Amino acid sequence: NTNGTGGNTNGSAGGKGTNTNGNGGGKGNTNGKGSGQRSKGKGSGKSGGTGGPPGGGDAPAGGMGEPHYLTRDGTPFSSQAVGEFVLVDNASRQTIQVRTQPWRDSKRASAITAMAFQVGGNRVEVRVDGTVLIDGHEAPAGAMIQGDLANGGAVGVWRRVDVLVGAVVVWPDFSICWITPRESWLDFALQFASPDKAQRGLLGSNDGDPSNDLTSRDGSIASALKEDEIAKFVDSWRVTKEGSLFTYAPGESTTTYTQRDFPKDKSPAIITPEIDAACAHLPEGPLRQFAQTDLALTGHQAFLDSYTAFHRRAAGIAAFSAQSAQDKPFQLPKMEQGQSGGLDEDNRKKATALDASATLDETLKEGESKVYRIELPADRAPGFGVLSQELDLVHYTAGMAGYQFFTADGKELGQPEAPGRDSPMRKFPEGTLYLKIWGPGRIHIRLN
Repeated sequence: NTNGTGGNTNGSAGGKGTNTNGNGGGKGNTNGKGSGQRSKGKGSGKSGGTGGPPGGGDAPAGGMGEPHYLTRDGTPFSSQAVGEFVLVDNASRQTIQVRTQPWRDSKRASAITAMAFQVGGNRVEVRVDGTVLIDGHEAPAGAMIQGDLANGGAVGVWRRVDVLVGAVVVWPDFSICWITPRESWLDFALQFASPDKAQRGLLGSNDGDPSNDLTSRDGSIASALKEDEIAKFVDSWRVTKEGSLFTYAPGESTTTYTQRDFPKDKSPAIITPEIDAACAHLPEGPLRQFAQTDLALTGHQAFLDSYTAFHRRAAGIAAFSAQSAQDKPFQLPKMEQGQSGGLDEDNRKKATALDASATLDETLKEGESKVYRIELPADRAPGFGVLSQELDLVHYTAGMAGYQFFTADGKELGQPEAPGRDSPMRKFPEGTLYLKIWGPGRIHIRLN
């Protein structure tokens, strides 16, 4: 939380031993107090720690991988339970439920395969196969769908060649959930607009106090250090037939997806030197430990993407919140080297040709930039845009990585954008178009 009490603002610090089930004091705020330890892992909040995503109370809650969770108050925990569970239930009708199933044919690991949301009087469902339902009816086909819901919320769906790239659910108070499909599981990040002491469910109370996050339906509080208590806590939040938000095929119900005997194999995750090396790019703390566990349980390298993306989103939200707290307006600064104010002729001549349907994935150093030339045919010009693949709402500010479009003669088209922010369906002119990207950081965008 904002005071870092408990020394565990953002997660575990359980060590590099034979398993990653240890939880301890993670990345605290500078005012954090306390420490925790388990196995060989230790942590302390006061120094700011080396835990999970930055930002303390400003970090998003989330679920990722096989699945691992971070509550809004910063408590990390893992569960391989299979079934349907209540993530969030509060008085603002912001109910969120999640479905987990065995990952592929694994006997050890489960994964999120569907999510259901109550947004006022509407229900939104997102499934790992790309299906999006609104009040039980499938959302229309199309590369991008953005629409308001009846009671002030909104939903956005992004597809590429009929494959779901991502979805966003927004509540009337501007709380927001980003859902990202992976190869065979869903990740999500959830940012609440304000604290809510009445909130219940797997993602905790959202009241600034991490000590009560793992509160079962009956009011008992589980310890993040005791796996048997975590299991009982998770089991208590199974969805009931009467309370389910999911849409079922005839003859199905929430019990269809319940497997109380999973995982069938409960042997510990062995962290080898190879796994440790593969996760070394992640910051020490819960995200790295989650990634290590997933690689140990599955051997599937793609799970690393879940934690890299979550950390990047959390860092962006934290930066946005830090500037907001200082009452700094988000002004577009005058940039050097053509990032704003126009793209000079020399940069245009050196531009690299880029297909109008390309995906860019570049990591640039501070001061480093690249310019691309795009030939936009007439049939693409009315609906050309950018999908960031991260679906962030963080505005561009000076010093961060970004991208911007320019006309054939170097004039600005729009404004600089942060690397995780979309520019959907802009009406670009037919013909030559320039795209400039710059660091420091990663630019991962799809032209669409």
